[in-house]
Amino acid sequence: MDRNSIEKIGDVARTLVKYSLDPPATDKRDNREVAAMINVEEYDLSKSTFQVKKIIFQYTDGTEIEAIGLGEWKPATGGNQRTLMFLRGPKQ
Repeated sequence: MDRNSIEKIGDVARTLVKYSLDPPATDKRDNREVAAMINVEEYDLSKSTFQVKKIIFQYTDGTEIEAIGLGEWKPATGGNQRTLMFLRGPKQ
């Protein structure tokens, strides 16, 4: 997560999250190897949900392409739960 990208408005926080893929994954649209995904993710801190607003694929050849964001609120689980807890900050 890019801590400098965190924006909070009320109970909603937005941040950039980079997922490095080792080994690289395959983009099913064109069979190119994806080294990393950079997501713009939003978190509703009061509802423990998140949504992906934008996805950027970084290919192993250094090029990038923007993919479609999901834009659907889902429960934060796994790695997204950890990001949510970080964004909430320490309990008062």
